Amino acid sequence: MKIAFLGTRLLLDQEKALAQRYFDSLDIIPLYYDRYTDCVDILRERQHEFDGILFPGPFSINYTEKYLTPTCPWGYVTYDQDCVIGTLLQVACRFGTNVRMSVDSVSEDMIEPLFTVYNLPADDFKCIYVRENKMNDFDYFENTLNAHLNNYFSGAADVCVTGLSEVAIELAAKSIPHHRVLPTQRALLSSVSKLHTKITSIESKSNTAVIIIGINTEHSEDAGNDVCDELRRDYEAAAIAKSLAVRLDSDLIPCRNGTFMIYCDRDILISETDDFHTVFFSQLSLRQTLLNFSVGIGLGSTIKDANENARLAFSKASASRDSVAYVAFDATNIRGPLEIRPRNNADSASSASFASVLMNMGFGQENAHKMASIIEASSTKRFTIKELSNKSGISSRAVTRVVQSLEDAGYCTSVGMQVGVSAGRPARVLEFNV
Repeated sequence: MKIAFLGTRLLLDQEKALAQRYFDSLDIIPLYYDRYTDCVDILRERQHEFDGILFPGPFSINYTEKYLTPTCPWGYVTYDQDCVIGTLLQVACRFGTNVRMSVDSVSEDMIEPLFTVYNLPADDFKCIYVRENKMNDFDYFENTLNAHLNNYFSGAADVCVTGLSEVAIELAAKSIPHHRVLPTQRALLSSVSKLHTKITSIESKSNTAVIIIGINTEHSEDAGNDVCDELRRDYEAAAIAKSLAVRLDSDLIPCRNGTFMIYCDRDILISETDDFHTVFFSQLSLRQTLLNFSVGIGLGSTIKDANENARLAFSKASASRDSVAYVAFDATNIRGPLEIRPRNNADSASSASFASVLMNMGFGQENAHKMASIIEASSTKRFTIKELSNKSGISSRAVTRVVQSLEDAGYCTSVGMQVGVSAGRPARVLEFNV
């Protein structure tokens, strides 16, 4: 198992040596950076090489999540109570008592209770907390460093206590008294263990498939030139991708480059695609837009393999100017192009009972007959998702998934919004064609 450790050279080699001693089965690769903002470029190029990524703290992982979607499990090293109390004692030993500290990374909520727990004289440690909430912004490093410099040179603080190696390096270069907050051995090993457990848990689910969807909104024949048209096409693209995710009972992950990713159950995907022969999208969306679809489906024995295969298939689909899909089982076994088309509309199955239709859409026999009788007994055939869920006793999630398929197939349409019934977002009113 291959795990990347991100961080500055100042501490990373020590952390790698410690973790490697306790986890000898792991292949730990250090990825050095000068600033945590470098994580984005590093992982954009190399994330696919690893089974997991360990960040040095919440700052780097929060910043990176703003720009990249994980393709493998991520984790970060945490601070615990022993780390905080150890920091206070080391500061007292190095700089004496009655010391004034400019502190980042460790919050007031973590430090103040320890004075009571360990019976420490609170007057000996006066803390000025660097409060910068936007820790995923590019300027966080500069803001934190400047806050420490201001506290020190204004005479408000005698020593700067930081959890950022980058800040510690700058403070050392300016000969400013400082102390680097370090995770305890137990905290580091616990963080590695949690990441290892997360990777093992995911890899045991070999039934997972990965789908990458790209929808080209720039070359549609009905494309307008103003901002409103561009936003409309982007909204339509997201709605089309979401309709597929709902039918697959999975979540849609928007990626920064305009594509979408879906992690779904392989068996559901096989059923939905007729054993990888056709990819179905919303009939309504396909009829109203002329967007170009590129779909890559990846399968593998692990999430990592499925991700890599999905990228191979997506790359092949993207090379075509037509709406096509490919599925990759491995680098030498790529099937396609698969046809992309809408679901058959309701007219093609008008002779079938509505309960049978619901069973084909994913309901079990009992729920299908229960739902069919509720809808058929209504004079208006109009319901919200919540009403159908309450009347049938079926979960809203299950009802939503089946209703999405019914909409795609033309069995129901949205005819308005229900307002004024309760607080929150108005609910869609659906009319069923039964």
